[in-house]
Amino acid sequence: MDPESPNNQPRDSLLSAGLVSAPLTPAKESSEFRGGSPLGASNIQRREGCAPAGLAGAPSAPAKGAHPSRSAQAMIEVMVGLVALIVLIAGLLQVASLTRARTDAMVAARDEAGGLAMLDAPISELPDYIYQIDAGPDGRTYSYDDETSTANPAAFDAVIVDQAVSEADEWEVLEALPTSPFADLHGSLAPAGAFGLLKGDASETVTLLPAVRSLLYRADEIDVECDVWMTWTRGIY
Repeated sequence: MDPESPNNQPRDSLLSAGLVSAPLTPAKESSEFRGGSPLGASNIQRREGCAPAGLAGAPSAPAKGAHPSRSAQAMIEVMVGLVALIVLIAGLLQVASLTRARTDAMVAARDEAGGLAMLDAPISELPDYIYQIDAGPDGRTYSYDDETSTANPAAFDAVIVDQAVSEADEWEVLEALPTSPFADLHGSLAPAGAFGLLKGDASETVTLLPAVRSLLYRADEIDVECDVWMTWTRGIY
């Protein structure tokens, strides 16, 4: 037998070398108390550096590197990104529907004005005489929300029409002509009717998407209105 073999060496030397582990000493019942609790198997095993038996289901400490706050922040960022994406897609779809409605209203208004232009006599409402235009809430003139003040038709005749001749007696020459648009315009109570302007109007109603109603514009629907003015062409063709 080899004297250097671990089987032939003393057990104490093997324990000191770390080649053989010492067996756990079974717990003995004792009436001694330490810290208010009797010394049992669990206390002895803790002193020996071993995990207590029968506590496999005990909760373990959280792993290093786990940050619940970062997970919550990532979830919030995902939700914000989803909301922004929904707003973008819904806005694009809503703009497309409004553009289509405006085109349909424009076509319908042009159709109405074109039908009036082919009548034997110009029949349409007369446009208003605008004296001044004040910008509306959007700060831009010549837009839908502008405020206008109405002018006097007689002032139009005196300020604009009468300036077509240098002398007042020249109107007698113009009125003697069989077809003189200036003669019809001079002295007319409704000079705008002499221009043969005919109006066609139409409107379309667009229902807003739920996402647009909730996030962008609090209304159920939007009315798209379109006005078209055309000249009377029956006297030309």
